[in-house]
Amino acid sequence: MTTDNIVIIGEKLRLEIARRGMTLAAFAKKADVSLRAINAAVHSRPVAPATRRRILTTLQRVAPLDGSELFAVVDSSRKSA
Repeated sequence: MTTDNIVIIGEKLRLEIARRGMTLAAFAKKADVSLRAINAAVHSRPVAPATRRRILTTLQRVAPLDGSELFAVVDSSRKSA
């Protein structure tokens, strides 16, 4: 069986990138692949096997955020604009 006909499930990839707090561009840079390749992958279009390996390796290396990074301490004495 060849791996040429394997595609990434785009919605899941987009979710996993977001869970890591990254933009597609930042993830592409971290994975050392082109933004065009990441865009293809998140739209479930075929990408090269080497690209799939780099995406998987990067997902394994970069841990998802635990949720605390989604919040910030706000100075309540400041008036909103």
